[in-house]
This record gives sequence, structure tokens and C-alpha cells, in this order.
Amino acid sequence: MLGVGKKVFDDGAVPTSLTILEPPAAGPKGAVYLRYGLADGTPATGDMSAPDHGVGSDT
Repeated sequence: MLGVGKKVFDDGAVPTSLTILEPPAAGPKGAVYLRYGLADGTPATGDMSAPDHGVGSDT
């Protein structure tokens, strides 16, 4: 998380890989219930940049 405010995790928090255990379920008021469990392996990061679909290019 970027920015200021109360920290969600302590300074010594260790990243953990998670996997979803059940399909997401929506409650009657719109809340979404997600059940996660620990996954094997080392946590990895992804790329959150927008894909280039050629918008604005002349090719």
C-alpha cells in the first residue's frame, strides 16, 4: 500500500502466497465472501500495467 495512515501489517510481516479454496459467493446485501488458504512456493509479484492494445498507434 502506498500513502500515509495506519499500517495494516507490522514492519516484520512476511509475504505469503495464498490460493482461493472455494468459488467466490455473494451475500444477499452484495458482500463477496472469499476463502483463501496458504499456497506452496515463494510469493511473486505481478505486473499491474495496462496492456498495450495499439490505442493511438498508426500500425
